[in-house]
Amino acid sequence: MSMPHAPAEAGLWGTTCARRSLDEAYRNPQAVALAKAAVRGDAETVARLAATTPGLVNTLEDGAVPPLLWAICADNVEGFEALLKAGADPNLGGSGHGPGDGKGHGRKENGTIIREGWSAMLLAAGSGNPAFLRLALRYGGDVTRPRANELRPISLCYWQPIVACSITWRRWSWLERISM
Repeated sequence: MSMPHAPAEAGLWGTTCARRSLDEAYRNPQAVALAKAAVRGDAETVARLAATTPGLVNTLEDGAVPPLLWAICADNVEGFEALLKAGADPNLGGSGHGPGDGKGHGRKENGTIIREGWSAMLLAAGSGNPAFLRLALRYGGDVTRPRANELRPISLCYWQPIVACSITWRRWSWLERISM
């Protein structure tokens, strides 16, 4: 099945993440197809691609971000959850960095700023949409794991909506009680 191409400024196909367009997301065409499916929330295609190519949901290439970050940049919770269900690691960081689309994530309004090494967990913790953080935590996201210059996901609560912080703090408290 061929993917339709639209001008960069048109809807989902204009999504950017870590200074890359969706068509430039990866050199691997299957990884690009996976990212496009996640961006549009196509859970069936995500599951099919993940089943046929082991490890695809955790694709890492030089200068790129993991596929989960594409779903956050597109603000697509369904695509994010589909990747997690297919085995994507919310703690996996990539080497991509720069501006992208999304809500919150370092700019307070629309847009993201992704730093090198950032994981989906870290970006979800700073998201303007708390659904990303809830899902990341449900699928193994670690609020205490340092990434990108020792920044921890829990640290992003200082700058983000209270809903996301309360979710993180509840998880943090739960982790603290277990470790005692």
